[in-house]
Amino acid sequence: MCRTVIITDHELSILCDLTGGWGAKWNSDDKQPTLSRLITEGFVELAPEGSLIKYQNTVKAERLLGELCVGICEA
Repeated sequence: MCRTVIITDHELSILCDLTGGWGAKWNSDDKQPTLSRLITEGFVELAPEGSLIKYQNTVKAERLLGELCVGICEA
């Protein structure tokens, strides 16, 4: 059975920030509930020990971002 998960704009912005390498910045209290939901839904995971970032996107999140044609553009 397939379950539909709705991603809010705020959650999508967090996934994009993590893709851009901002995983070290997601430790504040105001973002923690959103981050916890993304972890529960399988979109975000803890980065490997010793990494410079704390959180990273999972393959599931990368697939979602790819389907939505969301990318990081470096100018």
